[in-house]
Amino acid sequence: MVKSKVKKVAYLLGAGATQSELDNTGWGGRSVLMSVIKKPIHEQMLKNPEYKKISDNLNIPIADTDVEQMISLLDDLAELKSGVYPILANEFRRFFFHTILENLIKENVMAKPRNSRILLLLHKKYREFIDKGEKLAGILTVNFDSLVDQAFEDVYGSVNYGVRSESKNVKLNDRVPELLKLHGSFNWSAYSSEVLFVDPRLECNYGQDSKCLPPSVYKKSFLDLFPYKEVWRNARNLLENCDILRVIGCSLRKEDWPLISLIFSSQVVRKFSIELVLPEDRVADIENDLPFLGKIKEFSFTTKDVFLEWVNMKYDEVSDRNEKVKKDQELERILGVD
Repeated sequence: MVKSKVKKVAYLLGAGATQSELDNTGWGGRSVLMSVIKKPIHEQMLKNPEYKKISDNLNIPIADTDVEQMISLLDDLAELKSGVYPILANEFRRFFFHTILENLIKENVMAKPRNSRILLLLHKKYREFIDKGEKLAGILTVNFDSLVDQAFEDVYGSVNYGVRSESKNVKLNDRVPELLKLHGSFNWSAYSSEVLFVDPRLECNYGQDSKCLPPSVYKKSFLDLFPYKEVWRNARNLLENCDILRVIGCSLRKEDWPLISLIFSSQVVRKFSIELVLPEDRVADIENDLPFLGKIKEFSFTTKDVFLEWVNMKYDEVSDRNEKVKKDQELERILGVD
């Protein structure tokens, strides 16, 4: 009997993955989803009389207006040579970052990962029992938070950001699978144009000194800068050498066009499978909006918490094939109250 080839899998995690972690580790009632946080961000901005004047004049529906789109429009108004519009755009960005962090931190404690830890453990210890055998090539994420970073530390004892990094309190190791944070991170700052400094305490200071890609529909203009250039180069290499890209909780919004372009151009070089683990309504939207991504395999769920459903499904699949899984103390610790 010919043994099946182990497939190399890359994951792309979006805000839905972080939201799942919040909902399943005692942070329920808090949200990092753009559909939820855009209204309170706009409400904060309306306290600024300059923005309120724009909003009232144009009758902007705050509950339906995307934050990144509005920031980009205000950036464009800089051509009018008024200093107020760049100030408003930066204020929007500050409220955007602060709102996300405010929902991630409770009593000065950062939220903890559950699903990410289970996923990494299954790949590290039981990869031959996932489907027909899967090797974790790496994880891409558009999230700024450090929940997946924490999971790597817990499971692998270290993190590999794919760029030259230093840290006093996070163990770094380029021999573990890469965690490529495409939009930067709340726990990153920069020593120089060549070295990244990693410190979880940056998050609890609400990201004031964090190295994060400014929210904008014009992200590509920043991608030649450190550390994004290195991260995106490694992401392209990762995709061009994987068999499957599994997208979990990432809606592939048109505001993330550089990401969509990265996936498309990588597929031109090497055809890999794309698996969407998303709510069923969003799967249909992506297939209609992005037909050039080729054949897509769906893992749609009626529930919104697709990350939880996916991880539970994989845990059941692996435990059915290997009885040791249900006695694994590391997995028991995560599945229990820890």
